Amino acid sequence: TRRSSDLISGTVLLPDGSAAAGVKILVYSKSKKDDWSEYGSFDEMKTDAAGAFHINVAKGGEAVLWLLPEAYSPETHLIHQQRGNLGQFKLEDGARIAGQVFDSEGAPVSHVWVSAELQKGPNKKQTGMPVADAMARAALTDEQGRFAMGPLPVGGYDLSINEYPRDSFTEGRTTYSVPDV
Repeated sequence: TRRSSDLISGTVLLPDGSAAAGVKILVYSKSKKDDWSEYGSFDEMKTDAAGAFHINVAKGGEAVLWLLPEAYSPETHLIHQQRGNLGQFKLEDGARIAGQVFDSEGAPVSHVWVSAELQKGPNKKQTGMPVADAMARAALTDEQGRFAMGPLPVGGYDLSINEYPRDSFTEGRTTYSVPDV
């Protein structure tokens, strides 16, 4: 079923106030928040050279917007029924998670995905809609089992070892088997 849509727009800035080009923008929206028979829809794009974005959301319904920059902390914005120009969003540096994965014998484990998913804290937003939060990062371990993730906002995270990356950043999503870790 085709649904009508509204346009939202805004500008993403780096911490120094300059334009943030190439930032992934992800939105999820539903025309009726409480209608669980309606799945809703996603749309995504990247900011242009001026840091601007224009993206469609369900007309009159609820919506959530994620800013997913590679080099800065991701952000969740509950825009609910707000439409039109949302103004400026200034990115933050965030904290980085790094570590090493070992098997049950104490040997480093290479080529497994380590995922960090935000569970609590001031940056965890409750959408009230049937959608997973995009506030997560993943990293693939190297030959010595080491990993380092991009920046994340302050909060409590669940770390997990997976066959695939559990984030909205990783392209390709190559699957690797998970040994005893």
